[in-house]
Amino acid sequence: LLLPLPQSLAFVSAATLALSAVSMYLASRAFGVRPEFALFAGAAWSYGAFQFFWLGWPIALAGAGIPLLIFAVKRTIDEATNGSALILAVAWALLMLGGNPEAALMGALFAGLLFLGLVVHSGSRLAALKTLFIGTALGLALGSIQLLPFLDALPQTAEYSARAEHNAAGQLALPPSDALGLLRENVLTFALGVDE
Repeated sequence: LLLPLPQSLAFVSAATLALSAVSMYLASRAFGVRPEFALFAGAAWSYGAFQFFWLGWPIALAGAGIPLLIFAVKRTIDEATNGSALILAVAWALLMLGGNPEAALMGALFAGLLFLGLVVHSGSRLAALKTLFIGTALGLALGSIQLLPFLDALPQTAEYSARAEHNAAGQLALPPSDALGLLRENVLTFALGVDE
């Protein structure tokens, strides 16, 4: 290791907070927010409850990358250049290499909806779509070192086995009464009592 463990954890935490602040600043500026308010947005995002609560866990790094992805999508709409594709690729790779596939999926869904909304609002732009495709493909290629082992391990999980067994039995849907019963058991657990 380059640093002893306590110092390395402090460095990673500080770097995550700095990346969060810079990412949100860039995203805010991309949407026309004045610099002083963009600084406040960056500080609020990096020192907000979500980032601070998960600091030291992989989801904090993914949380730092989502505003960068927002910035990259907005820049792709505004300037469909190779630089925009590169920023988009870095944002995708950061999100995927963050170690939290669920956060990467949520970021991807949000980025896709944002892109569609901005394209509809600003008019159809073929160049922006091409830049988005290139940047996303490059980012996925860079992040595949994290994604491919996850996809390899997924079929070996208990959740996957249970779902595959359920689907193989031809039970692709539950009757409404069974679904409500499961919902009641899983959402209102303490209202129904706790089994010992």
